[in-house]
Amino acid sequence: MLKKEDLKKLKNNYKKDSNNEIRERMFKKVQLVSLISDNKITLDINFNYEVETHGITNQLDSGRCWIFGGLNILREEIIKKCNLDNFELSESYISFYDKLEKFNYLVEKIIELVNNGKNSYDEYLSSILSIGIDDGGYYSNLAELINKYGIVPKNIYPETYQSSNTSEINQILNRLLRKFYLEVKDSNKMDKVKEKYINYSYKILSNTFGEIIDKFNFEFIDKNGTYHIEKNLTPI
Repeated sequence: MLKKEDLKKLKNNYKKDSNNEIRERMFKKVQLVSLISDNKITLDINFNYEVETHGITNQLDSGRCWIFGGLNILREEIIKKCNLDNFELSESYISFYDKLEKFNYLVEKIIELVNNGKNSYDEYLSSILSIGIDDGGYYSNLAELINKYGIVPKNIYPETYQSSNTSEINQILNRLLRKFYLEVKDSNKMDKVKEKYINYSYKILSNTFGEIIDKFNFEFIDKNGTYHIEKNLTPI
């Protein structure tokens, strides 16, 4: 543990260097990496192989890279098949079901652990309650979600503030998960408690991401200026 005399010595050593005052004024106001970047060095951005893509998609302040990456592969096929200039699939649609499925899975694991006599001191149960739900996933997760729930165009189910900035919604769902544990551990009607909390999670996601649609019309104008419409499609 640092002692008072240690801290005093650190402070005195800091003050001895007069340049620290200048550094402090400068470092507080700018991004540090910009100070050490050498603008004289230029990188060659020419490559011998380049994958053609259609515009950049932005996951903003979220951890949905696996959803964006996977849907970017699929959208290229739709662009090609429909002869489009550009197109984007709804990442928030997949994210909605990802969070709902994760919540349901953890609720079921909590019930299983409670039934096996585990409490919050159990390492596995403790990790569920402390870590809970996040944005992360893999290609296999995306494939399973698409097989089960399908896909929709981004204009049909657009981004919201909460789908693009997910820290708050994750915190809310994780607090709900901990509240579920506190209620279910003393209940003799676990299925009823589970149903109530799954309803809560669905309501929260619908309020913040938007209500899920069952059918939609896929309208687009191709590169030749021809209008197309496919009516009453389901996400599947």
